[in-house]
Amino acid sequence: MYVDDFSIYEISFILRNQLENFIADVRADSSFVSCNDLGSLAVKMVRTDRHMVFPLVYRLIELALILPVATASVERAFSAMSIIKTELGNKMGDDWLNFSMVCNIEREIFAKVDDDAIIYRFQSYRCRKGTLPHRSSVGSSSTVDQLMDDADEASH
Repeated sequence: MYVDDFSIYEISFILRNQLENFIADVRADSSFVSCNDLGSLAVKMVRTDRHMVFPLVYRLIELALILPVATASVERAFSAMSIIKTELGNKMGDDWLNFSMVCNIEREIFAKVDDDAIIYRFQSYRCRKGTLPHRSSVGSSSTVDQLMDDADEASH
């Protein structure tokens, strides 16, 4: 859905021709009267197989539908970058910064991740500088606690 999706020839000749034919075709079909936005037009095109007859018109409609979402995603990414990229952030590696930005941009998804699952995951690593406290009151099982205790003993 970018500029590379349309060649000069497609834009200059084929798209123009398809648009003219599409407009004439849709005006002659009363089932398109109920379409009052691009989303319903795209759905109607698929249901009537016109997305196959007028592929460039359909691609153009898809682009128009995706553009606001893509713009909002880019704005969120730049906002997250300005929050995360401090003076310390300038000294971080690119991978760490990218991972931090993903966590910030997709915070709704990461908010659903259980803290205990993260703690248990890190407690299970053999090499670490410190030990995270056990949270045995929430989401813990004796088997997991035993495994974590064994891992702690093995690391000391």
